[in-house]
Amino acid sequence: MEEKDRTELFMQEILDSIDSGIFKYYQEKKASGNPYFKNTYEKAVYDVIASYFTIPINFDNMTKVYRKNRDYKAKKKKRWAENLMQYAACSYEEKKYPFREIANFKMFASADEWKEKFGAFSYEEVIEQKIKEVEQWKSSKNAKMTDFPIMEAFSKKSAYAAFETDVFFEAYNVIYRLFDRTKNKRLRSYVLEMGDAPYFTTSRKKYDLAAGTGEIPMSEDGSSKLVFQVNQEFLNQMVSLKMMDAKDMEILNYLLDVNPESLMRNLPIVVETAALAKIVAGNDRPSSLHYDEAEKRCFQMANITYNKFVDDKQIGAINWIDSVIKRNIEGKRYVEIVLGSRLVGAAITNKISRLPSPAYDKLSNSNAKLLYLPLQKRRILIFQRYDAGEVEMLKTTFTYNDFLMMINFGSGRKAKNYNTICEAFQEYVDKKEVIEHYDTNRASYTIDVYFYPLTDEEKRNMKDYNILNDCAKR
Repeated sequence: MEEKDRTELFMQEILDSIDSGIFKYYQEKKASGNPYFKNTYEKAVYDVIASYFTIPINFDNMTKVYRKNRDYKAKKKKRWAENLMQYAACSYEEKKYPFREIANFKMFASADEWKEKFGAFSYEEVIEQKIKEVEQWKSSKNAKMTDFPIMEAFSKKSAYAAFETDVFFEAYNVIYRLFDRTKNKRLRSYVLEMGDAPYFTTSRKKYDLAAGTGEIPMSEDGSSKLVFQVNQEFLNQMVSLKMMDAKDMEILNYLLDVNPESLMRNLPIVVETAALAKIVAGNDRPSSLHYDEAEKRCFQMANITYNKFVDDKQIGAINWIDSVIKRNIEGKRYVEIVLGSRLVGAAITNKISRLPSPAYDKLSNSNAKLLYLPLQKRRILIFQRYDAGEVEMLKTTFTYNDFLMMINFGSGRKAKNYNTICEAFQEYVDKKEVIEHYDTNRASYTIDVYFYPLTDEEKRNMKDYNILNDCAKR
């Protein structure tokens, strides 16, 4: 979608969805002669959106702006209410008296006009009711700034600021919904480190946990390896361990997107177990066994630490999940999850990659799914070089060591593992996604991969992919 079209889509949806009370408020202020309400309503809304949001939408930045404005709105509501309460004690002659408009009406209106507007209430009763309305407005989380009961008590500039604040939150809600529909549904979140070591496997191999540790080779000569260690308390409950697979990776990817604001603030994420059970089941009708397995997978990821070693020197340690607590809320099963520091840190520093989901969703081969992140990373990096004229074709050569850093093969002969990769690559070719074709060299166990160029939509979304050039140096 062209950025111009996306902007128009957001604008039209915002104008269609915005609370009608805001439109009425704007028209009334404009009719009253307030100079800040000089533009058309549509132009005023557009100006607010342009001042707060960028196109293309950056979800992480948008969330930061939302939090800042949410806190600002809360403070402003408190200040407005407290000011009105304070100035309510002033006399009519004082400039800051907030009920001057009502007082003037009482002074110059006839008895019938007063009764028509305020019924049988006295002036004092009307003022008392207005104060109660302000107190209710202050305590209501959903109250808009333009709903302030005595707006005339503040300056004309403040009246426009109230409009701007309300339009921002209306626009945020619409863009959040559109972003989820047009972006998150088409992009799958990853942390780059997921593809930098063989954390995930399609092997059925089970590891003996007698020692509580195990090794996964990352190079043929054994100089690089991934060592996993299981917490003793968890170890006491198990006999053997199946390593993380493609479904575990999908659970982690899902958790990256399920509540971005909690993730950004390093807060626990509470998610329905049903959502994770659907990932495990591979369909929308999970059984109770799938619920149990989803919880078990989360507990397992929370109890395993992965340590990277090169030449017997540790270069990294990762816990994908820090803690898991089962919850039952109104009869539904939930899990409260605190993600590991690598995932939280990636969110805070805007280092989460979001790669096209439709291509991934076409894949059925589990190894092809595990290869998706490293393949897309290589594809984007080689495309950047190709686009800059540094190379003549979108070709990348993968060695067997490369594959050892991408997938935990569990066990098996080198030739068998190599064939497994070729089968995964073939699915990409058959589905006409990512890989156009590839050439094998069984003597050297290498594969020359020729990627498809990035599409126009992919090029527009490069910032969302968040794969940096310095990754090419690895």
